[in-house]
Amino acid sequence: MRRPDTLTRAPGDGPGDGREDEPVPADAERRFWELVARREAHEPFQYIVGVADFRGVLMEVAHDVFLPRLQSERLCDEIVIIDHGRILARGTPQALIDQHVKGHVFEVQKPLPRGFRDGRFEQEDIGDAILYYVETPRGFTQELPEEVVYWHREANLEDVFLRLTGRQLRDK
Repeated sequence: MRRPDTLTRAPGDGPGDGREDEPVPADAERRFWELVARREAHEPFQYIVGVADFRGVLMEVAHDVFLPRLQSERLCDEIVIIDHGRILARGTPQALIDQHVKGHVFEVQKPLPRGFRDGRFEQEDIGDAILYYVETPRGFTQELPEEVVYWHREANLEDVFLRLTGRQLRDK
């Protein structure tokens, strides 16, 4: 990547501060190019900024944290999930998904309607919603009353990781 001679602030960088054409301080410019070099070296963005989005919650991450990604499911023959030095699960991506979170995830917002019989489905309470892990969507959606608000998606390795390691923040 060709670097410009100097970096300047973008118009609107500071609303009405009149600094749009001011050069960026040298230490900020140096740090900017360090971050660009790390990204050019294919370092995951989450490691560079130190934050990852897990189900809409921003969590601090370090290089020793596994970042589940769709590419992992497509490119890996085997995955080992380790937590504090203990092997929690090992297998192909699809086998781990099938074993721990089935094929589909439904996030149903609370409060659940009266009369909804959800005891037949594997579930996890995450506070303001309940996650249901089901093999096929049709059987589950037929049980849902019309007024229920829910999101449906295919299960992935992020679901497996969070299910096995927990959703609470922990110190090392």
